[in-house]
Amino acid sequence: MQWTFSLRLRGWFWIAWVLLVIILASWSWFGKNGFLTARALRRQREALEQENRSLRAQNARMREEIRMFQRDPRFTEWILRDRLGMLGEGERLYVFQD
Repeated sequence: MQWTFSLRLRGWFWIAWVLLVIILASWSWFGKNGFLTARALRRQREALEQENRSLRAQNARMREEIRMFQRDPRFTEWILRDRLGMLGEGERLYVFQD
């Protein structure tokens, strides 16, 4: 009788052990600080780093443009004419329609 009791107890022990392992594995994958959350945060960080690189490049281009505005009056005139559509003193704009 004692032998069957220990086998039954051993069976319950293994069932409890397997359940505990399943619960801990699930928690490590799907929990608040689990693998899936870490993977999502890693992707978010990579996207932010890419955006940061893009913004740094844009800032460098804008700094160069500011330097050109400050040093080269021809550049300023080109920007005013090209981007803003302004005309020089005494100039006229003729628009022809097809």
